[in-house]
Amino acid sequence: TPDLALAAINNASYRHISATTIRDMALGGLDVLEMLLDTSAMTVAFPGLADQAKLAEFNDYIDDERQRLADLNDDISIFDLRKTLNRLLYINGETVELPDQVVIHEFGAGAMNTLDEFTAIIWPHELRQFYKRLGSSFIGVGVQIVNDPITGDLKVFTPLSGMPAQRAGVRAED
Repeated sequence: TPDLALAAINNASYRHISATTIRDMALGGLDVLEMLLDTSAMTVAFPGLADQAKLAEFNDYIDDERQRLADLNDDISIFDLRKTLNRLLYINGETVELPDQVVIHEFGAGAMNTLDEFTAIIWPHELRQFYKRLGSSFIGVGVQIVNDPITGDLKVFTPLSGMPAQRAGVRAED
């Protein structure tokens, strides 16, 4: 629902370490939604995207909204974000007629993409799989590794607490 996406975006804007603004998150949402519209293969799943005039009208609206948000000097409120999403849903219904859930999902995903590559909205249909992953165990020595940008070597970023690597004395930077 729009309320789920709005709550997630609002919470993330205030609680995420990056302190990304709601305005920037809305811009990210518009970017991802526009990518969906510009992906020609999507016409198979969403026939409304095949109507070039309606597609252009929706794209024009997204461009106008992006410009309106970009021109603002300050962040927007959750109420402004709600207006943006409501207008997106309205113009979608008047043009390409994507399912509302698709618009909401793409807008929410794009908003979260502005934070980092790991942050995402866990949608209701994904909850079972999410909880399954949380309860899963993994096999390994228990280290997070990174590629050293200077030497190109793999090195330990951090050993995971209580795992075999830590118990064996592996340390960060090894």
